[in-house]
Amino acid sequence: MKKKKGIYVAIGLLVVLGLLLGVYGCPSPTTPTTPTTPTTPTTPTTPTTPTTPTTPTAPAWEGVTWKLSNAWPPPEVNSLSRIAKLWADEVTAATDGKLQFEFFWGGALGKGPEHFTLITEGAVDVISTYPGYTLTKTPLQIIEYSFPFGPSDPWISYQTKRDLIAEFPQFTEEIEQWGIKQIFQVPPTAYTMQTTVPINTLEDLDGLKIGVIDANFGSWLEPVGISPVITPGYERYTMLETGVLEGTMDPTAFTHGLKNWEQAPNSLENAIITPCWEVLWVNMDSWNALPADVQATIEEVSIPFVEEVSKTLVTQWDQEIFDTWAEAGVTFTRLTDEEMDEWAVGCPDVPATWAADKEALGYPGWEIAKRYQEIAAQYGWDWPREWAVQP
Repeated sequence: MKKKKGIYVAIGLLVVLGLLLGVYGCPSPTTPTTPTTPTTPTTPTTPTTPTTPTTPTAPAWEGVTWKLSNAWPPPEVNSLSRIAKLWADEVTAATDGKLQFEFFWGGALGKGPEHFTLITEGAVDVISTYPGYTLTKTPLQIIEYSFPFGPSDPWISYQTKRDLIAEFPQFTEEIEQWGIKQIFQVPPTAYTMQTTVPINTLEDLDGLKIGVIDANFGSWLEPVGISPVITPGYERYTMLETGVLEGTMDPTAFTHGLKNWEQAPNSLENAIITPCWEVLWVNMDSWNALPADVQATIEEVSIPFVEEVSKTLVTQWDQEIFDTWAEAGVTFTRLTDEEMDEWAVGCPDVPATWAADKEALGYPGWEIAKRYQEIAAQYGWDWPREWAVQP
């Protein structure tokens, strides 16, 4: 019986042990975990480029009105002023009306020599003027006046001066040092001589007192007996009327506009010279205040304008003046080509004096004088003799 009881106890323990293993038994083998694929390193984010601050939009240019002044009669009666007015109209049209002009003709703001001060001090924005008024400041600008019987054809005159200025920067530098921007030089009209008595031969000039604007210009009149009187054209009407002068040699348009021909009703048809001397100058501060595109527009407009004036309009305007004089009873006479050559041959070498004077001022005077003659000859001018012969 005891033996049987032990068997039951053993069986019970086995049952209990089985139950315990069912609950807390050894874990079933775990299915191996698939290795995790390594994560690809994240590419560093490119730093964001800082945003460039937006440049404020410049306000649209609203335009400006420039003051334009000269010492000559108004455009209706004077081609020198007409050139300035026509140019201004071209510029206003090309800038869609944004650059306007207020005009002061006839020396309303000052006499001829005073215009240099007006433009350099900014009292006006633009002047059309004669640079011979300021020879001590701009000594190169009227080279033509020292070369007897230079180009009388305005187109040749313009091309010669244009090329000379391009070749020698001193022409531009001596202007810009005064705070002036030169827009153009143009030959506004031919120089002719009007006298109180008819001139039929070269001898008829002997002893006459003739008003001229420049000392060098006057010096090449003396060989034929003329007594040059240096005086502004606007003073000559009364001087002719009172007998102080017996003639005037000036641009045809100037003589006409000032009515000096009324007191000197005899015209020598020979064109003495047609110098490229009328300049249009802009105050540099006024110029720099313009937008760059407006500056470019002005320069683009000015070139074809001046070419048309030189090629066509000057000759046309001069002929209109001669027609007006003829209708008013002016007598026209002409010296022969032989007499004009005789006059030229008898002149002193004024250009040599000019060249030496400019050398003393530090300019290449001899080279400029040489090139002036060469360039004019290239464009077809036949010089009566060689000038500026270096000793």
